[in-house]
Amino acid sequence: MPPFSFYEIAKYLKENDIDMAYCDNDTIIEGGRNFPNFKPDYQKEILSEANYVGNFLIVKTDFLKNNIEILEDLNYTFIYDIAIRISEKTNNIKHINKILFNNLLEDMPEEPEDEQRIIEEHKKRIK
Repeated sequence: MPPFSFYEIAKYLKENDIDMAYCDNDTIIEGGRNFPNFKPDYQKEILSEANYVGNFLIVKTDFLKNNIEILEDLNYTFIYDIAIRISEKTNNIKHINKILFNNLLEDMPEEPEDEQRIIEEHKKRIK
């Protein structure tokens, strides 16, 4: 994470009442910041079809304590699974429109089958 990220996140949380937030990111390749990933503002319908939150979430501790079942039986692509499960409990989700997280190139692989399984399980839960 860039050094300024913690300040920006703390400032955002002080100014906004949220249950979950996510931010834009880029990728570190050979020591340089590349491939900015600017994400859309939260839309429940789109999140239910594709992982656009990425590999970094901010979740209020009290919300998670009150909904601890969110952390049970997570899939391999657990950040997306957590985001989907939180979206089933609240719409108080925001996008921080700043690059506050850096992916490392070796952290990038993600199995499409895992994402599809998460979406299928989500659809079963909300029926």
